[in-house]
Amino acid sequence: MAVTFNDNGGSINGSNKAFTFTFPYLKTEDVKVALNGIAQATTKYAVSTSPSKITFNNTSVDSTLQESTGAPKTGVTVRVYRDTDVDL
Repeated sequence: MAVTFNDNGGSINGSNKAFTFTFPYLKTEDVKVALNGIAQATTKYAVSTSPSKITFNNTSVDSTLQESTGAPKTGVTVRVYRDTDVDL
């Protein structure tokens, strides 16, 4: 079974806004992010393809989980995962 998520794909220090991931995906829209288990809106981050990473921005910052820059606060778990819609 393929790995479909990566936890803490970068350094969680309150200033790092970019987190790498290693799982395969077909569309960038399938790449999602959760902070401490709470799914984040796709407007809060951008997905880059080379290297595969997400980068947080400062849109709709949740001050309990993020700094004003959008970076996750120290101690927050960042999970980057794939959520693919499958039509049957």
